[in-house]
Amino acid sequence: MFTGFNKRAKSRLLKGIIIFVAVTFALGLAYTGTRIGKPAATDQGRPIAVVNGEKITSGAFAEAHQRVLLNQHQQMGNIPPELYGPLRVAVLDQMVQQALLLQEAKKERIKVSSRELNEKLNQQKAGFSSDKEFKQALEYSGLTVGKLRDLLRQQLLLENLINKVKAEAKVSPEEVKKAYQEENKKAPQGPDFEKARPELEKRLKSEAEAKVVDKWFKGVMDSAKIDIFDDEINGIKSAQKGELDKAITYYESALKHDPGNQYVYVDLGIAYQRKKDLDKAVANFKKAVDLSPNDPYMRLLLGNAYKEKGMVEEAAGEFRQASDLGYADILLHLRLNSLFKAMSKDADAKNEEKRIQELQKLIEAQRKAQERQLQEQQQKQDQQKQQSQPSPESQSPQSPEAQGAQKN
Repeated sequence: MFTGFNKRAKSRLLKGIIIFVAVTFALGLAYTGTRIGKPAATDQGRPIAVVNGEKITSGAFAEAHQRVLLNQHQQMGNIPPELYGPLRVAVLDQMVQQALLLQEAKKERIKVSSRELNEKLNQQKAGFSSDKEFKQALEYSGLTVGKLRDLLRQQLLLENLINKVKAEAKVSPEEVKKAYQEENKKAPQGPDFEKARPELEKRLKSEAEAKVVDKWFKGVMDSAKIDIFDDEINGIKSAQKGELDKAITYYESALKHDPGNQYVYVDLGIAYQRKKDLDKAVANFKKAVDLSPNDPYMRLLLGNAYKEKGMVEEAAGEFRQASDLGYADILLHLRLNSLFKAMSKDADAKNEEKRIQELQKLIEAQRKAQERQLQEQQQKQDQQKQQSQPSPESQSPQSPEAQGAQKN
């Protein structure tokens, strides 16, 4: 029995069964093979997890993790180092869910028709302005049309599986009447009830489907045999359950295999910080900073540990370095402004406010420049469209005399 997935993860099943089609391909032209963070030094074929005897390889996991990191980077900007480990956990959780659901689809003999698959592929293509852009997106995402079809087929298998499970959800007329009476404090009858009935039935059916799927998936999870062989991930899962000593043991084991991994030192620092062992927290954050001296968020973590320890000047020094290193990061400066104010460092707080104002002006200027660029592009497209259209004269019917002259 495995209980590593929380209720929140299971409740997302109806919203998005599988993340990897979206994360792998929706990056489109933005994905250029860029790597974010430090890739783990692993044997690509070594299993990072085994799900009912089925391996999830380190190579497949590393590829999915990098794509998720890139997607998060595009949405959030700089990713705080304390989120790298939890993101690894989230990606593996999704991969394990995917493996379990595909296994269930096979057991239930779920099928995907060619028509369904072609419709799904056409939906993907419709998101691009041209076939050329679609092919570029495939290339940049490291995919082929065949690989994309395989991913889409998996997605459809899981959607069809979940739809089969949801079909077991039923809502009786009595349940609809009871819900109406409880919510409106009046008898379920008359024009008001008949008007409200369709929407109420729809909502109750959706809630019933969610309960059926959650109950079914809990059974799938409870009967699954899942083994995870990544010490950092096991450490984070332990920390999430409050088992900090166990987490620390896992992190230390992870560092024996990968001593240059700054993110595991961050994990360790956070664990010791939660244990109120601030000396060890500072020591581990220092090691993380030594490995990534130009990462402003590493400095922020170390500064916060100093601040919690009462070492105000040391904290302020790290915060100042973070400010310089992350000069263009407005969210960082907002955080630093609050920290300096809390430490009564008024001059530093004012400096942060100045940088925030500078960045706000820059962001506004960039926004206006983008608007102008879009307007110019639209005007250019409109002009090209007008030029490509035949003139009214060329489209007007010819007179009989002109037609006769052409024949002669």
